[in-house]
Amino acid sequence: MSLIAGRPAFRQIQQIPRGIRSVHIENKVHDTMPFRTNGGGFGAKLAVVSIIGFGTPFFAAWYHGHTTVHSVKNVLDI
Repeated sequence: MSLIAGRPAFRQIQQIPRGIRSVHIENKVHDTMPFRTNGGGFGAKLAVVSIIGFGTPFFAAWYHGHTTVHSVKNVLDI
């Protein structure tokens, strides 16, 4: 078991460190986006994803609370 656990660490030691970055972006004042065109489209997509991603738990909580209240009222009215 100790031989299996020690092998990944041994492989990490053998790797040659490289000073290579695959992407390099020069960020300047008023130019921090990684692309030059279609910033409005990106903003719209980001807004939609943020609203859906952030709003879904709140909608689910409201929906479950809303349906629970109505189902309890229907049971008690019978």
